[in-house]
Amino acid sequence: MFSCDFTFVLVVMTELQAFLRLELGIGIVFFICFSNFLLFHQSGVHIQ
Repeated sequence: MFSCDFTFVLVVMTELQAFLRLELGIGIVFFICFSNFLLFHQSGVHIQ
């Protein structure tokens, strides 16, 4: 029973870690795009 619970916890932790890594990647990409947009907006360059 204990080993089964331990395996379940291990799987949940691995899934959570992968999910957090994915979220972090999306957040970094979004932040880069947003900062680039702000730089273009402030420098007066408007891309249609």
